[in-house]
Amino acid sequence: MAYPVAATKDLSILHPGLHPIITLLPDTLETAKTADVVVNFMRAVPPRPHEDPEIIKKDIQVSMDDAPPEQPPTTVRLYIPKREITKGLLPVVIWSHHGGFFSAGPARLDPFCCSIAAAAGVIVAAPAYRKTPENPFPAPFDDVYQVLIWLTTSSETKQYSIDPNRIAVAGSSAGGTLAVGITLRYRDEGRDMSKIPLVILDDTSVTDTSKSYSTYHNPVNKLWNANVTRFMWDLYLPEGSSALDAKTRGYAVPVHAEDLKGLPSTMVLCAQWDDLTNDAILFAHRLLEAGVPTEIHTYRGTFHISDKLVHDTKIAAKKRRDIVDSLRAAFGTTEDKE
Repeated sequence: MAYPVAATKDLSILHPGLHPIITLLPDTLETAKTADVVVNFMRAVPPRPHEDPEIIKKDIQVSMDDAPPEQPPTTVRLYIPKREITKGLLPVVIWSHHGGFFSAGPARLDPFCCSIAAAAGVIVAAPAYRKTPENPFPAPFDDVYQVLIWLTTSSETKQYSIDPNRIAVAGSSAGGTLAVGITLRYRDEGRDMSKIPLVILDDTSVTDTSKSYSTYHNPVNKLWNANVTRFMWDLYLPEGSSALDAKTRGYAVPVHAEDLKGLPSTMVLCAQWDDLTNDAILFAHRLLEAGVPTEIHTYRGTFHISDKLVHDTKIAAKKRRDIVDSLRAAFGTTEDKE
């Protein structure tokens, strides 16, 4: 088995705004010897609550009308831009959080979600899906899919100023894995794809069998690296993806999806230094080959989820600007707020 290269001490390969944070991050190549060590460490990282005078935050619980008895309600944090709600119903983007399916939560995305909601003039819906290892697949997947179905079918959405006909699906890291999976299921169930004009995959893990160059040659592998990615998949799919039927396997691990045709326009965002980058770009090529309008962005000098760890850098602002532009294009709005 190949292993990642040791973390570099050469900070010149990073964007200058990221130099202070990288020295504070642990070298998980040495410390992440077992899955429980990784889970406990990641869960110990405190949330990053953020208040924005332009944003109304609401924590709600949602359920599908036909949810099976074993499916609990999903808690969702809504970020609602105050200046926009007087204009009528607003488009919404489901943004599922990072954390390898086993840690983090919407509160870790507070600064990011507030910025996107205010700048794009959209509502951001951040699901608090169930975590592994206590709740492996399909629990996190089912929770986020329940949010998508609630947004597109429930009569309750209007009380939150949500337009059920304009929904983007997005996620960071493991959240991006969920985003593409629920979109595939939504398509396969024959639902109205015109309601979903855009999917955003942000530093997303798309395969449980990575052997690409970036997997083992990422010099900025502190905190997150290929070793941790392996633990993530082991916890999410304890029996392995091969134990699933072909269709469900694609929902859980996007690279195994046999048919990508008919998916919405997709935006793939990658860090330059990330064990996930090469596989994400290869997946984007598959989308293009399937006729899916796809744009690929790679941010020089960045590492996995660095824009979420350090919100106030020029490179993080550039990434948000690209996301905002893509959301405005998808929803047909043009006003520039950031």
